[in-house]
Amino acid sequence: MSDAKMTDDEEHLTQLPKVDVLRVDISPNPTHISDELNLEVDFAVSQTVREGYWEVQYLVDSVLRRHIIKLGRTEATDYARGENHFQFTTPHIDVSDIKPSNLANCGLLSATFKSKDGDAIMDLKMVVQVSKQGESMQRIIYNPLE
Repeated sequence: MSDAKMTDDEEHLTQLPKVDVLRVDISPNPTHISDELNLEVDFAVSQTVREGYWEVQYLVDSVLRRHIIKLGRTEATDYARGENHFQFTTPHIDVSDIKPSNLANCGLLSATFKSKDGDAIMDLKMVVQVSKQGESMQRIIYNPLE
């Protein structure tokens, strides 16, 4: 096989739509680590995505273990070529199984845009900084566009 030929994976990637994130709004921010999360994103796609959805999770890495908290996903929607919007809300982030010492670190909030087949089209990654404020753990989620 020659270097000039694309692998099946490379060819598949070239067929995925291009996504440009235009605006990200995260609220409340800053707040207590387990408080509600509201995420709103404006984005543009280069081609229509049928039954696309956004899957949201929070990743906490510690020396001994990686914790992945699946927060949920949006309803499957047809996103037309051009500008679009999604909103995701969860009333609570359950971090009760994670030691506070492991939480007081950087984590990652990710929103993965997926096709109806479950193929990842893009990952929107936001750094989460958690620190102890008095007796509580406070989170700040950094907007990747700022």
